[in-house]
Amino acid sequence: MLHGFRMGPQRQRYLRGQQALLAVLGREPHTPLDAAVRATLEGMGNLHKKAGKKNAPGLPAR
Repeated sequence: MLHGFRMGPQRQRYLRGQQALLAVLGREPHTPLDAAVRATLEGMGNLHKKAGKKNAPGLPAR
């Protein structure tokens, strides 16, 4: 929260609803594009590989 900034009750209800939805559904799944970008950046040496992670179908193993 920003210093000195108050959210209105409608915004607070919206954020509580979003938090509740995320608690039920979990994090958004990654798309094949996310996996392809990650694989490209890892291949270029810009990202470190995460142990135990698998790529989307059709992409090379990490």
